[in-house]
Amino acid sequence: MCGICGLVGVSDAGIVKRMCDAIAHRGPDDEGLYTGSEATLGARRLAIIDLSTSAHQPMSNEDGSLWLAFNGEVYNYRELRSELQRRGHVFRSNGDGETLLHLYEEHGEACVQHLQGMYAFAIWDSLRRRLFIARDRLGIKPLYYAQKGNLFVFASEIKAMLASGLIAKEVDHQAISHFLSFGAVPAPRTILREVHALLPGHWLRLQGGKLAVERYWDVEFAEQPPQRDEREWAKALLEQLRESVRSCMVSDVPLGAFLSGGIDSSAIVGLMSSLVSQPVRTFSVRYDAGGAQYDESPYARMVAQRFGTEHTEVVVTEGDVAERLDDIVWHMDQPSHDGLNSYFVSKAARTGVTVALSGLGGDELFAGYGNFKFARRMERLRPFSSLLSPLTQSAVVAADGLMPASYRNHWLWQQVGKGLLARYPTTARAYAVRLFYDEAEKRRLLQGGLVNRNGHETSLGLIEGLAQRVSGADTVNQISYLEMRSYMADTLLRDADVMSMAHSLEVRVPYLDHRLVEFAATVPPELKLRGAVHKYILKESLKELLPNEILNRPKMGFSFPLAIWLRGNSLRHVVDSCLTREAVERRGFFRWREAAAVRDDFYRLSPESPTVYRMCQRLWTIVVLELWCRRYLDS
Repeated sequence: MCGICGLVGVSDAGIVKRMCDAIAHRGPDDEGLYTGSEATLGARRLAIIDLSTSAHQPMSNEDGSLWLAFNGEVYNYRELRSELQRRGHVFRSNGDGETLLHLYEEHGEACVQHLQGMYAFAIWDSLRRRLFIARDRLGIKPLYYAQKGNLFVFASEIKAMLASGLIAKEVDHQAISHFLSFGAVPAPRTILREVHALLPGHWLRLQGGKLAVERYWDVEFAEQPPQRDEREWAKALLEQLRESVRSCMVSDVPLGAFLSGGIDSSAIVGLMSSLVSQPVRTFSVRYDAGGAQYDESPYARMVAQRFGTEHTEVVVTEGDVAERLDDIVWHMDQPSHDGLNSYFVSKAARTGVTVALSGLGGDELFAGYGNFKFARRMERLRPFSSLLSPLTQSAVVAADGLMPASYRNHWLWQQVGKGLLARYPTTARAYAVRLFYDEAEKRRLLQGGLVNRNGHETSLGLIEGLAQRVSGADTVNQISYLEMRSYMADTLLRDADVMSMAHSLEVRVPYLDHRLVEFAATVPPELKLRGAVHKYILKESLKELLPNEILNRPKMGFSFPLAIWLRGNSLRHVVDSCLTREAVERRGFFRWREAAAVRDDFYRLSPESPTVYRMCQRLWTIVVLELWCRRYLDS
């Protein structure tokens, strides 16, 4: 695991050194620069495989014509290395990074098709004066870039881009609009107008000042799933998951796992324990507020005891969040409504290990979220929507605009009232229940002219565009695709990366081994969502591994009691400081009265209100955006 950065179009080690310094937390073990006549690459290294200096980055091929800066892990590097050696390639290190150089020599841009793992890397070809950068299939590792005239700059984090001094501190107004809806900025946009995110499963080539970006992988769902009975599917799934876990355990440094006590992380811990002779190190967090609604620690302890892990449990309080909030926002890199939990569990894990496996991805692959079930319901309601007269539809739209926010954000209205309009495809409408703000609400909140200043790109339109790519798939698989390409990629994976790297911890995600993802895409959707049972086939595959108390427990999710903490003195002070009239008008994003109304609507609710979570997230997006601007734009 590393942080990488670079500059093409001019040779300037000073700029790239500043960029490296900004992401030193990603690689505290080593730093390196390559400076050529028209390109400079930088790398900060967190040593995981081959701890010797021979794996120093940036590294070159035998004749020095190719230079590599690499972030991530290639899990199948040993097999690739053996094949490349048979073809005459000579290696100078025992690490996985050097494999990329020789693979590129052998296959060029098609090298990415041979990789299994998580990665973002850059290869500078000095003979052809060509830069090639690529990102892994699911977007586990980040990569940002910008082109300004004849200069091209890239980095693992936004803060390194800003440290170059080449990027203007100007926000993308359309990105702000999307952030309010999603709680994250959807790629390829970023919060900064001049910076773009390379999408998952894409590569970019720069030559002669011209950019070419291509997608090399995407999820493809089987139209006709292979013929297997239920028992065969469960057995095959368990073997695929076991192989993914085995691949993720390649390491020359201490390795452990996050353990929430949910099905996904418990399965990872159970399989890890079956593959090693020593106790697995496991880590979990619990909170001082919220009671059983947020406390999964009894389940985590149950799993830890079952598999004999060396378990560490830390308690996070409102005071901890308030004390660390500035550091959290700094490492957030882009504004996010999430990530606090990842920050604290990573902080705990780094005290004992350098690598941690996570259960992230299981819900997306195997229909673990409520909107999978909702999409099925919407599918059944859709034929009746045509019976609604235009007058009825207009009344629903009018009611949506007039009712108080606390009612408008109730799950029943979101799912039935607005859903019956069926103005959008079923999957897009079902997924849109995730959105914290719709377009009408954003028009009221944002300053005039800020909404869609760059065009007419709506947040729901982004979802519709993604859904079109898999329009022929079953509804369950369509939602799975939207979850992977939106919430998982733009929020969960981004937060997991930056919050773990804040503590120089590498997080690996076995469920997102692309072989397992491709296998899951062949599983019949009725085995993912069986009636009201989410993740049915995954649970069936784990019956002999996990206790029934884990398999049959209600889903809680990796959430935290923010709605309670925001009522405490420390964080309430933060909220109020961000929403003074002076602060809001100075920033210029929001209408102060509307922003203050969002705050007041939240604080009028009791913590037990069914809409409190959604109202809390609406408030937190406004607050965290202001905190991010103070840290990144005002500093």
